[in-house]
Amino acid sequence: MIANEATTPADIEQAARAVRAQRPAYTDIVAYYEQLFAAQEASMAHIQVPSYRLDPDTLGIKQRDHFPLVSVTDFVIDQQAAAGLLAELCRVTSRAQSELATTAQAVSAAMRSDQFDVRPLFAALLAGDDDIFVKAAENLTADAQGLAFLVYSAMKPSLVVGARQLAAHLNDVVWNKGYCPICGSYPGVALLGTDGERWLCCGFCWHKWSVSRIFCSFCENTDGQTLSYYFSEDEKGYRVDVCDKCRKYIKTVDTRVAAHPIYPPLEQVSTLHLDMLAKEKGLESGLTLTFKSHNPQ
Repeated sequence: MIANEATTPADIEQAARAVRAQRPAYTDIVAYYEQLFAAQEASMAHIQVPSYRLDPDTLGIKQRDHFPLVSVTDFVIDQQAAAGLLAELCRVTSRAQSELATTAQAVSAAMRSDQFDVRPLFAALLAGDDDIFVKAAENLTADAQGLAFLVYSAMKPSLVVGARQLAAHLNDVVWNKGYCPICGSYPGVALLGTDGERWLCCGFCWHKWSVSRIFCSFCENTDGQTLSYYFSEDEKGYRVDVCDKCRKYIKTVDTRVAAHPIYPPLEQVSTLHLDMLAKEKGLESGLTLTFKSHNPQ
């Protein structure tokens, strides 16, 4: 697998410290996300969701025909844990120098007054129901996208725990597809492992799966003549993989080069300069394919 992948809060702290040293311009962003990720990891230890049971016949058909094990709407959320985490994330976000602070403050105030029921928002995000988020944001005098981000962040531990449970059903299935074998979402970031193998990390439930090196994760193009990548000499451990056919890109971390523990969600948010370079080249992040379905626009 990935020899230096972060698996504990201490690893995440070490990874965040290394990223801040490497990219001082990200100091404030990384400081905020380090707190957010630490809170999510702490919450994950207490998540209680029922075991996912899959009919053997249905499972066989899904694996044969390359259907994901579940749809996003099938995820079960530990609503008590998610609500508690949302309150904590709002406290953290309220103190951050961020446009999200105003939305976090509004949500915190509503939760303290017991006039805000977050449970419909959990279901709405899974269903991609924009209207509920827009109406909730209007009632809170908040930003709908910011509200969706906070709600997703609070749900994420339940999603990760659920994905880990479901992964046991994958067995030894070869899944050389660009969408997640668990929930069908597209990857948020890619990793190159110890032996040069390529892993995709789901942008929604964060399950990892192995794919071919010469492969577009969004249109499944395998023509090496139309697949390329670019990188900066200053950051050889980071690159942008590009498909000329669909004009989408994915950011890739070469864990063989990186000297610090790798926490994929942190790498996603601490490489925004790569997104800007890609957009200047007229490329679109494939991650938008996932979040267009689950976040209000």
